[in-house]
Amino acid sequence: MSACARIADTTVEEDDGTLSLFVTINPSVSVDVNVGLRVTGLSENEGSDFGEVPSSVSIPGGSGFTTAKIPIINDAEKESDEKFLVEIVSVSFPATRCEESSTATIVILKNDEGPMIVFCPVDIVVFAVPSRDRDYVRWEPDRSTAEEVSIKVDGPQESETVIIVGVGPTQVSYEAMDEFGRISTCQFKVSAIEITGNQVKKYFKYW
Repeated sequence: MSACARIADTTVEEDDGTLSLFVTINPSVSVDVNVGLRVTGLSENEGSDFGEVPSSVSIPGGSGFTTAKIPIINDAEKESDEKFLVEIVSVSFPATRCEESSTATIVILKNDEGPMIVFCPVDIVVFAVPSRDRDYVRWEPDRSTAEEVSIKVDGPQESETVIIVGVGPTQVSYEAMDEFGRISTCQFKVSAIEITGNQVKKYFKYW
């Protein structure tokens, strides 16, 4: 079996500082092996989130592996995850390139915050008279500052505001996602509680 060099897919957080790209030879050989590298498949934010990728690395004889260190730049710009490829372009004798794993996909996950939520309802409690087994609740949906935000609602919709009495709090969750896939969540509970005795009289007095 001839020795060949390969690299593995790697995912890193934007604030990790450094990406360690493992370059391996299997089986290991007794002499140093130089492996040439090249960056391909850059996104439209070409190189904005990482520093210089080494053009080559050396694997010491007998060790079987080394790491290529790539600086990661933690910027304040809101953007989508960065993805690019690093390819093995050359390998010194006596090793060769492993054709099936000679290219690694590198993903830099963004740490940007999601849309800013400027209004989120607090928990809501409504009181129902004993003759009713469900009550109606209306609330104002959450608001966020970002443009092009899609809102996903988990739980009762504002237009479907029938809450069963006495069952317990119903969780409502608004999930706001911006164009880069960043998510912010607004959560609150809605409850309908049956009133009894003097509470019923007070209810009708102010109704």
